[in-house]
Amino acid sequence: MTITSEVERLGIDSTEGCRVSGVHREVLTPTLVDLIPYVLTADQSGALCIFANAAGGEYELPAAEAGLWFEFQATVSVTSTELYTVKCATGDFIAGVIVGGNLTIGASGDPFTANGSTHLGLTHNGSTTGGLIGMCYKLTAIDGTTWVLTESVDVGSGTNATPFITS
Repeated sequence: MTITSEVERLGIDSTEGCRVSGVHREVLTPTLVDLIPYVLTADQSGALCIFANAAGGEYELPAAEAGLWFEFQATVSVTSTELYTVKCATGDFIAGVIVGGNLTIGASGDPFTANGSTHLGLTHNGSTTGGLIGMCYKLTAIDGTTWVLTESVDVGSGTNATPFITS
């Protein structure tokens, strides 16, 4: 087998772009206006989606397709009167566990479980359901209707409560 020394250029002069795993990661930091909601596309799979506005914001996942994934990170704490939210497309659900920790209680760490059949998203209020700086998690689609939650840490204050929503 001969290995060519030519370098293939992907996505150059193409409006469609390309998906190449592990080569480049898109970082999305939408403005507040864009986050009502910011609708993600399958072509943005692998993106790091930043919550960077104390006034809240919402991301909407594309329809689940096995292998798509997105990571979410709070770089600014949301205020308790606003929300950081991630919602599934119609007909999709979230499965998995997120650990909610309290910044002022060293031994905190309550697990909250999404069952894959009723949980449609996550919402964070800057207090009991998280949304403070450091909150991060990854959602990976495993089939045409299910997003699995991994690498999840929810940072909040007060008595931890589930961030999962059913409507």
